[in-house]
Amino acid sequence: MRLPQTPHQWMEAFARAVREVDYTAGASLVSDQIISFGTCADKAIGARALQKKQWARIWPRTRLFRFVNRGAILTVSPEGGLAFITTTWKSRLEGAKGKDGLRSGRCTILLQREGKVWKALHTHFSLNPDRYVGPREKSLNRGTARRHTRKEVCRGVS
Repeated sequence: MRLPQTPHQWMEAFARAVREVDYTAGASLVSDQIISFGTCADKAIGARALQKKQWARIWPRTRLFRFVNRGAILTVSPEGGLAFITTTWKSRLEGAKGKDGLRSGRCTILLQREGKVWKALHTHFSLNPDRYVGPREKSLNRGTARRHTRKEVCRGVS
């Protein structure tokens, strides 16, 4: 994998790592000192903890992960050593009996330039409070679907 030389390339590489369930590629995109919050992980410090507490629980069941660039905000520090991204994301999550549920969320990402490549120093991924729709359920905006618990969403590796 070619390491990202721009924040946009970092986003593309991270989305690809999620879709391909490529933990090695994911780890190459984060700093050794990463501190992360996720949809399952309250807090993970370091790539190994991030993989165990977050990625291993979600990535194997995630389909079609992508960042939604419309409305994204990318700010690069004046000296060019830090970048801050706020954006939204979408995916499908494999549920019971192989049925997929829609997921959408938001994230903040702090990237640090290490030599010529960008690595995440901090990430915070969360589900939109009213957007997770489980298998065979209607939109929560219509008030007919039940909300999935964090335990249901984060089942799997403990």
